Amino acid sequence: MRLDGENQMFSDLQMNDRKLVGLADAVTFTDGMNKKVLDEAVRESQKYTDNLIVQTNETLERILASIAVINGRIVTNTEIDELKETI
Repeated sequence: MRLDGENQMFSDLQMNDRKLVGLADAVTFTDGMNKKVLDEAVRESQKYTDNLIVQTNETLERILASIAVINGRIVTNTEIDELKETI
């Protein structure tokens, strides 16, 4: 493989337990990604996951409250926990 990029790699690159250093931030989805960029992406996705869990729990609480109103009576926390497990 030439350093000027005139030809392409046609086989695997054996690194002998060495690491890549100085890898720039990825620009396109086919670029290699350095650990810093990957860690940031994981952190961002975790924020969205945490927010989705909170929204789902809030929705579940509203559904359970509606069920209690529909049944026309006050339900106990034990009954609500049983409904959560059913849903």
